[in-house]
Amino acid sequence: MKTANLGSVSGRTKEVVYPLFSKALSSARNRAEAQKVHSLIVTLGLHHCVFFSGKLISKYAQLRDPIASLSVFHQAFPKTNPYLWNSIIRALIHNGFYSKALGHYTEMQKMNVQPDRYTFPP
Repeated sequence: MKTANLGSVSGRTKEVVYPLFSKALSSARNRAEAQKVHSLIVTLGLHHCVFFSGKLISKYAQLRDPIASLSVFHQAFPKTNPYLWNSIIRALIHNGFYSKALGHYTEMQKMNVQPDRYTFPP
């Protein structure tokens, strides 16, 4: 599949693209709609963007599809970003996979990713 590489978009393009896709994901009411937005994100080369990976993880979790959430997480990088870890841990908890969430937290620690205020709220 040929992709347009917008993965490093900046400036005005970013101001338009990010809110547009964020709204599209928020509006997706089922897995099919989420997958359409996901496909477009991949086609545009934005699938490695931490922001979109986190949004996709959360949307699939909301739609009760933790397998899709895990798939997005495993394809995302860099794995050093606490936002991604927080997203997958929350997705797993949201879907009742408590021990798997704890396992991901342990893996996060092993990779020396520092928890943030979202991981441990004040």
